Amino acid sequence: MHHLDIFMTLALELGLDPRWWSCLNDQCTYWSPSYLNYPNSLEEVLKTAIDAEYQAIDKYMYQASVIKDPYIVAILNRIIEDEELHIKVLKEWETKLVR
Repeated sequence: MHHLDIFMTLALELGLDPRWWSCLNDQCTYWSPSYLNYPNSLEEVLKTAIDAEYQAIDKYMYQASVIKDPYIVAILNRIIEDEELHIKVLKEWETKLVR
């Protein structure tokens, strides 16, 4: 939720609409929780969460490479560090689960 707060605050500071959008081929719709995968086993929950963290890192890295504002790039890079920490913690949980 902390990252959501950061992005919402940033959007408001930039005078943008802070609502979540999902865009594909210039077609934008509101983001929906129905886009999420809800697995039934703990192993799959962890795998899904780890995959989502990697996808977020890829997205933030791309955004940081095309955005020219150093303030926004610094925010994205800091959030990438958080996502990398999330992966580490999730993998530790995954390892404990396998034992």
